[in-house]
Amino acid sequence: MPPKKAVEVEAKTEETVRDEVFEPLAIAEGEALDMFTEQALISIAPVGEGELLYETLTTSLDPDIGEKGVDFIPNCAAGRITKFLPMDDNQVTLDIYTTDAGTATWPSTGTGTANKKVATGAFGLFQTEDTAQPVSYTITSLYRQKVRLTILWTDAASLTMGAALGALTTSQNGLRISFAGGYVTKIKPAFDPSSDGLKFTLTVKFPAMNKAGTGGLCLVESNGGTASLTALAPFTTTTMFR
Repeated sequence: MPPKKAVEVEAKTEETVRDEVFEPLAIAEGEALDMFTEQALISIAPVGEGELLYETLTTSLDPDIGEKGVDFIPNCAAGRITKFLPMDDNQVTLDIYTTDAGTATWPSTGTGTANKKVATGAFGLFQTEDTAQPVSYTITSLYRQKVRLTILWTDAASLTMGAALGALTTSQNGLRISFAGGYVTKIKPAFDPSSDGLKFTLTVKFPAMNKAGTGGLCLVESNGGTASLTALAPFTTTTMFR
């Protein structure tokens, strides 16, 4: 069967899901845990816009942080000289289950409830925003939409769906990986062989560094259940994470 929660999310109204409570793990908040399982909360923000909210299973999510490669060059003394290679790009793939092509009208930038919206598709991120139903996307090679993607795994007993970029308290364990300044490079529709349900596999690529080479574009953070985890700021042309 396809991920049950993901299918249920797409079948409900945005207003219902925005305030719905999810329970990622069946353990008490703040208890010691060995690993995160089942759900991961996903948020994708187009630059200068609000957050589009997705939910997926951890098993369908593949964040690949670029390799920081090295070569070892032999010298005449039979030794080796270390040569650092440029870091590879970061890439995330994930599956979503939806009956819509895209989300009509993106939320505006900010930190409130009105600045988040349950996503009902992804082709707007691949092409351009459509503001009303029926949504329609003519796919061309010219348009690219810069995005930030945030993933949160947590044992918090209750979360609203927009919590991927939100704050966690000292009684909650959380691990968050955020990538900024990237683009959706591929959306592949396919039937899930385990269920015959239609899924869409998204590929999102991010550079390892900004153009000036002064800042990384991948942020990994956790709180260990002993400290608070600060929320991310809205994604703009000048603010990647905070």
